[in-house]
Amino acid sequence: MTPKLSPLPSSLHGMQSVEAPVAWKCGNEFAPYHHQASHINPDHRDGWNACYRAAEAALSAQAAEKDAVIAALLAVKQAISDYHYALDMRQHGGVAQDRAFNAICEAVGMHWWHQGEEKARRAAIDSALSALQDGGKTE
Repeated sequence: MTPKLSPLPSSLHGMQSVEAPVAWKCGNEFAPYHHQASHINPDHRDGWNACYRAAEAALSAQAAEKDAVIAALLAVKQAISDYHYALDMRQHGGVAQDRAFNAICEAVGMHWWHQGEEKARRAAIDSALSALQDGGKTE
């Protein structure tokens, strides 16, 4: 036995299409639900517009972050190439290494060493892991 489909509600019979013509679109928005929706602010036509714009903003942020990571990797690669060149030119290895290390720190945004900071960070992580392994007990 095949199920019977209900007819469309009478309010939907006058709709020509759920796809709006391109001329009605204002940019990065989905098609309005009906042809009279073009007078409504695109942000409020439906929830999908807000979702679309939020996703677009997130992707833009990811693209910017990706560009920053690529730039940092290229700077690290250049620092290593400069180190190799310094060795080829018979410059002092320790000086060349220090210059390369400083260039790499600059590229990844780790400019200064603050004594005890990394040790404290790792101790906090170890403490949190220990607490989790002990069933949430803290000392």
